[in-house]
Amino acid sequence: MGREFHAQSCCANTIPFSDANFASAISDIATNAASVLFVFDAGAAGCIGMAAAISTPYWFNASKRIGQELFWWVDVDQRGTQAGMHLLDALEAWAADMGCAVFSMASTANIKPKALARLYRRRGYAAQDIYYVKEF
Repeated sequence: MGREFHAQSCCANTIPFSDANFASAISDIATNAASVLFVFDAGAAGCIGMAAAISTPYWFNASKRIGQELFWWVDVDQRGTQAGMHLLDALEAWAADMGCAVFSMASTANIKPKALARLYRRRGYAAQDIYYVKEF
């Protein structure tokens, strides 16, 4: 799933995917008390989705925590099921449990950005930032 997510990311054309680095990153996320990793197990269909997030003190007021999604993925052939919503529910519940004042989700430009924008707005998110990416 990591490889498939990376293929849709802004960096896919510039930075090759590394199985070893992804495995190490997953291990780091899974063992860090300030981060979380969820996997959606669909029984006979196997693991069809994953999501991860991190929580940190806010840069400008460390008495408050913020959370940020690192990735949120459901296999293409499993979209339209409730897997994505279950993963998002889990991320939001985790952020609340961590005491986050704010939780942010991203929208990858290659994965239905208009549909994600509608979904995020329905869930109470507001668009805040736009990222500009430059390749070297």
